[in-house]
Amino acid sequence: MRIKLGAPLKLAEVAHAIGGTLSSSNENGYVYYLTTNTQEIKIGDLFVPLKGSRHDGEEFTENAKELGAKVVSTLYSKADVVSPKGAKVLPSLAAYYRREYLHPKHVIGITGSVGKTTTKEFLRVICKTEFVTAATEGNHNNEVGVPLTVLSAPQNTEILITELGMNALGEISELSRIVKPDIGIITKIGTSHIGMLGSRENIARAKLEILDGMEGSCLIGPEGEPLIEEKVTDTFSIVNSAANLRITEKDSAVDLLYNGKLIAKSAFSPDGTHNLECLAASALAAMKAGVSPNGLRRGISQISAYNTRQTFHKIKNLTVLDDSYNASEESVYAALKLLDEASGFDSKSAVLGTVLELGEYSDVIHERIGARAAAHSISHLFLVGDGATAMARGALAAGIPPKRIHVNSRSDALQITAREIIRSCSPNELILLKASNKLKLSEIVSELKKYTENSTC
Repeated sequence: MRIKLGAPLKLAEVAHAIGGTLSSSNENGYVYYLTTNTQEIKIGDLFVPLKGSRHDGEEFTENAKELGAKVVSTLYSKADVVSPKGAKVLPSLAAYYRREYLHPKHVIGITGSVGKTTTKEFLRVICKTEFVTAATEGNHNNEVGVPLTVLSAPQNTEILITELGMNALGEISELSRIVKPDIGIITKIGTSHIGMLGSRENIARAKLEILDGMEGSCLIGPEGEPLIEEKVTDTFSIVNSAANLRITEKDSAVDLLYNGKLIAKSAFSPDGTHNLECLAASALAAMKAGVSPNGLRRGISQISAYNTRQTFHKIKNLTVLDDSYNASEESVYAALKLLDEASGFDSKSAVLGTVLELGEYSDVIHERIGARAAAHSISHLFLVGDGATAMARGALAAGIPPKRIHVNSRSDALQITAREIIRSCSPNELILLKASNKLKLSEIVSELKKYTENSTC
């Protein structure tokens, strides 16, 4: 990944920030761009090697130097900046930049089991109506993406929005200490990562690590979540009137009620209760960051389906709702509800793939997902991956007839599922795709396009 730094940095500053040493010939040198990928290097870039699961970036430092980059390295003898062994270069450099160069009015940190990226995107649109706003790109919310978000934020940024992800205890704490938010959001305590953390209580502990680097006392969370209620200062909801901010919807429009008082009305186009929950969280955070009621109204009206991860594809008589970017138990339920709420179709079916990182809870949760699917108006249920058999058990036990359940345990053979869809489909049918991103369920779209070329479906 290659970014433009929010402000140019002297190589001497880079060395100081990471506790390294500087080549004497570079004392007055500046860098304007930073890259972690030699394929993106341009002359003068700062190359920071990263250690991944397949490659160690240190292997490419000599090549980076030959391409004209300034190089940070622990091992390379011609490095421009020599980093200490084991140094966390990007986090250290981002923490330095945040401390010395970046002083926005507000920094908003977002974490949670589901809805982080959508909340971030909604919040970005709303805040931009009145403030210079920078935000995490895509879902770059880990130990690499968060530092790059900070380092790329311009000095004139007034509101910085950062998405903080995790795979283990301690990771959100480290990210929070880098970005130092004064407003925090926990979108939801669900079951994502329960296989690694062992319980919802530990998931809540991990999400509450956002407090470790916070420089303010505003922590926003869902109303009625007992695992975090003692730490949360402001709450949101779409159903609970006890929440500080509540959103109600009717006819593609929303009312925002703050402590029971109507503060804004606006058009809102994305469908689904999960999008309303993300909107409630982002609207409350925007209010805390100083966005006016008029700014809320204008921002919410500008939010579109492009700010969500759901994409519709028209393939002859089929419409595919691709919501397969990622999945948790809770987001699968939200997607099934969205399928129910979609109008204008003669029939609806769902392709559900494995939800990853559930560990010993995988079978139980997948059975629960299959059973929940039975509560929706689904013509056919197509199940993919390692969790397919367990989902089928749950669906059968809940009353879906066997002939309407199609199991494909091979996530590397999505053409099998695509063929089953073609065989089973009806005219004017809506097909939902939902699974963890690693299953690449979205590839079913291209498979369907191949098969429908010679089909009446």
